[in-house]
Amino acid sequence: MTERIDSEYDEHPLEPPPDDEKEDAEGGDSADDFPDKDKDFSDSVPEVSVEWTEPPSFNNDPPKVGGGTGDGDTAIPPANAFYISLSSMRTAEESMLSDARTAVSKYEELRQNVAANKDTVFGQELQGGHSTVDGEGKMHAYTYDSQWAEPAKEFASVINPIQQKVLAQIASVLQATGEYIATLNAVGQMYAKADRKSVFPDPPANK
Repeated sequence: MTERIDSEYDEHPLEPPPDDEKEDAEGGDSADDFPDKDKDFSDSVPEVSVEWTEPPSFNNDPPKVGGGTGDGDTAIPPANAFYISLSSMRTAEESMLSDARTAVSKYEELRQNVAANKDTVFGQELQGGHSTVDGEGKMHAYTYDSQWAEPAKEFASVINPIQQKVLAQIASVLQATGEYIATLNAVGQMYAKADRKSVFPDPPANK
């Protein structure tokens, strides 16, 4: 079985469901099965957006990134000719950006929906009621918490932290996707700069 890989972007990873052995003597779930019960991870659910309306031009210099200092040797050995289709790279990049915008839009729609409705969507505030008529013919209405309100609150206390963790994981994937697209753009800029800096070697000396 493949071992689990923890994401460096996920501060509160979603734990796998408990084994059947953890069920208590009554056949229900034990308290230890839901360590995140009643916890609020809303601060870990970020707002996500796509910053680029269009990817930066490959004619721009690539961004400077940190790294090793190397040995200081500036001599560049000759290289054989190779071909890179920057137009194909740009087409692929724009396609990924378009898909990323769609995914981010759907994520934001879901994130806002969860934030707005998590306290009521499972019936936590569900109420019942009835009305009576007194001896003078006046009607009186009464409301009270439904018998389903407490189970709904119990369910929400478990499922809401799980929902928030899942949203944070989706955001992590979207962030990693954005970093990949940005890296692809930088690679295109590096190839373009290498092309601009390419020169023919000096001709051999006459013998």
